[in-house]
Amino acid sequence: DLDKLFINDINSVSNRNKKLQFDKNNSYVSTIESFPNNSELEIVLHFKSKNPRYTYTLPDSRSMIHKYHISIFEIVSSKDFSPRLADDRIGHFLTMYQDYSNVRNLWIRKSGKVIKNPIGKAFDVDKAPLPDFSLFEEARLYRPMAGKTYRMLPVETHRGCPYSCSYCNSPAQRMLYNDGHAGNYFRKKSINMVRREIEFYKNDCDAEYFYFWADTFLAWNKKELDGFCEMYKEINLPFWMQTRPETVTEEKLKKLQKVGLIRMAFGLEHGNEEFRERMLGRKMKNKVVIEAMKAPKKLGIQFSVNNITGFPEETRKLAFDTIELNRYFDATNTNIHTFVPFHGTPLRKL
Repeated sequence: DLDKLFINDINSVSNRNKKLQFDKNNSYVSTIESFPNNSELEIVLHFKSKNPRYTYTLPDSRSMIHKYHISIFEIVSSKDFSPRLADDRIGHFLTMYQDYSNVRNLWIRKSGKVIKNPIGKAFDVDKAPLPDFSLFEEARLYRPMAGKTYRMLPVETHRGCPYSCSYCNSPAQRMLYNDGHAGNYFRKKSINMVRREIEFYKNDCDAEYFYFWADTFLAWNKKELDGFCEMYKEINLPFWMQTRPETVTEEKLKKLQKVGLIRMAFGLEHGNEEFRERMLGRKMKNKVVIEAMKAPKKLGIQFSVNNITGFPEETRKLAFDTIELNRYFDATNTNIHTFVPFHGTPLRKL
């Protein structure tokens, strides 16, 4: 009976992936070819899951087919044969097929032609699944912060940004979604979903520190910020965030510091008011920036200031305006980066 010999989990798939179960009822021997000295078999084994982990190479992660080619032949006794310890022609070989040609948001080259698929509707970020960090090496979960290394995990509160800086990708993404009638690219997660993600990281992933990677963390209104602080006071873990100077007040930082804010970053980018507004689309006064930087210093919150140099039309004098403005801040550290003209941004077209 071939079924007893071959219709089983011969490669221990279900042992290596606990969410998959071997489905004997839908597994079978598909073909048999017999010859004088050998037989060739094709085996089809089916695995299923009621609670699958998403696998991008499968059309449906609830079901997976394994096909095996098995050769059975008579071993001929001869002095001409010697043991072969390894042979790269023999083993388990994997071939996966996935047709992406009709997937929204993707451009595909197929048969020498580029297929430009339309933009998909803006996804409800509250329905995003929890990330699976088991796909990464353990070392990837550790990051340095202020001279120490922590098991630090990223938390999403916003996707996109409400501002329209000319050097940034977020406005281009909003425009892309608006033009494609796909909804608003800028979306906020509900506080309940942020809590779900944080508690998962803390309880299941042993997080020691969080960094909130929203472009502008303080894009929340007062009710949303108060809701976050009320939720986070039970977490009792330190966190980092980044925001724009004009979104900061001492009152907001006091609330955040009380529940765990240890360090933050400001996006300044340039020190000349007129150039910053005209070239970067950032309408904020230097006096507002200077006042904003005083708040974390007064409260003892470590902070860094991010700057960019090398913009189109930037002169040596304009570059030094950035340096001079930074002299007003008693920042924990100051960064300066070289301008990169990303595709889709207004500054790319200059």
